[in-house]
Amino acid sequence: MVAGKITVAAIASTVSALVAILGTNWFNAAKLNVDQANLAMRYVEFAQGPAGGAPPSLQDKIFVMRAMASAGFGQLAMQARDEVLNAQSQITEEQLNQPVHPSLNLGISNLTVGQLESMLSVVNLFERGTPAPDYTVSAHARGELALGGFSLSSGRLSELIAEYVESPQARYASEFAPYLSALQQKDAELAANESFLTLLRRSAEDPTMQNIITQLHVRLYFGESTQEARSRGLREPLSYLVMYDSRIHGGWAPLARQVEATNGPLSASNEREWMRAYLQVLRDWLRNHTNPILPRTAYRSEALLSLIEASNWQLTPPFAFQTPRGRVVVESDALRSSALVRANTDAVLADTPVLAGDGPGFFERTGATIDAMFGGGG
Repeated sequence: MVAGKITVAAIASTVSALVAILGTNWFNAAKLNVDQANLAMRYVEFAQGPAGGAPPSLQDKIFVMRAMASAGFGQLAMQARDEVLNAQSQITEEQLNQPVHPSLNLGISNLTVGQLESMLSVVNLFERGTPAPDYTVSAHARGELALGGFSLSSGRLSELIAEYVESPQARYASEFAPYLSALQQKDAELAANESFLTLLRRSAEDPTMQNIITQLHVRLYFGESTQEARSRGLREPLSYLVMYDSRIHGGWAPLARQVEATNGPLSASNEREWMRAYLQVLRDWLRNHTNPILPRTAYRSEALLSLIEASNWQLTPPFAFQTPRGRVVVESDALRSSALVRANTDAVLADTPVLAGDGPGFFERTGATIDAMFGGGG
């Protein structure tokens, strides 16, 4: 937190000077102009980072946000919180390198947001032809309806909407209220209800809905498909991607038993060799399958084998492979508009409640100093 400490020190110096001018009772109503304006200006400088340098990390910003809230600057802390959320429109490399929040990482050690996003993007590419997440609405005459792959008939759409309406940031929460009962009952008539379909399409453009779709997808699909990898203590992100794709595409269980017969049980000690052998068996099985569709999907195994050959076990972009549509390159820039980054930041911020208003603060309660308050953020 080098850049952060410099700026925090500047904030501390400014506020300490105000303490000397305004006296110890500076948290009263009379304080709400000069000192807030100065602290707000300092926070803007801090959030932007030094000229030509990297902006402060999410943890640094959250530390300052907590410090402002503790000091009684609840309104400023809320503004800082909004700034953190708004900054996600321009995703940085630092945000991709953030550890995945415990509510999303499902117990995978040292997993970063960028690595998880790479896994999701590759499977999206295999399944849909694009690394972008699925936020589309599909409705069929037979009564089926889905948003982002969460269908009405499975009950997942009801689960998605229920979580959405509970979010304070949801733009269309109140408009979904008349439909919640029909969603719970899996009413097929919703697929022909134009008012509901219009609402569903509008909500799909809401970043809050996209965040929730991403979080549910990670928990329900990625989480379930990689449960065995976690139980075996696997460490490589590429191993998790192999297992995730195999569970989505099919073929894992019987082919895994075949590989175990020659390579032994899969474990952390043999995962690289084992995963290479598994992908080779899977590729050959797909190529020689009697189903005319499956041989066309052997490219998925070949693509994952190419990542092994490149020793890219950490899924560091850029990486490339061949698909039936041609050569595809996954760049880090393709990951920077992802709802996963927003969902991860939302989860981190949810652990950081701040006061909605200003009030008696840190110094009045404890008698501590500005320097002591800011000194704990390293």
